[in-house]
Amino acid sequence: VDSKKSDFSLGAVNDLEGDLEDEPRQEQGDNLVSSSTKWHKHTVKVLGMLKRNMDAIDEDEDTDEKVKELSYNKLSYGTSRRTACGVFFELLQLKTWDFIEMTQDESYGDIKILQGARFNEEPPAE
Repeated sequence: VDSKKSDFSLGAVNDLEGDLEDEPRQEQGDNLVSSSTKWHKHTVKVLGMLKRNMDAIDEDEDTDEKVKELSYNKLSYGTSRRTACGVFFELLQLKTWDFIEMTQDESYGDIKILQGARFNEEPPAE
């Protein structure tokens, strides 16, 4: 069954839209943020959402051979463009720090999200 509808929910990250104007991610001239410094709250929310959805794959599958893979199209279905873009930015940040891997088979195709080498690490508190 190939359906555009999804059981995945962006849940807590849907409030990103209201937060985007509140605080800039990085002012011009600031040092780049590293994975060992305190993360922006949106990055923490997106990582939490990914972990919950990856855990849901475990609960739905009877075999350990299944690769844990999420679909960006399914995750962002039904959200505003602004929220979808904000989540995509956070995915790129998590990819940079090796918390996730992302692949895309063709231009403009769906993006597959997989666990990275550091996926099970907790985000830094400070």
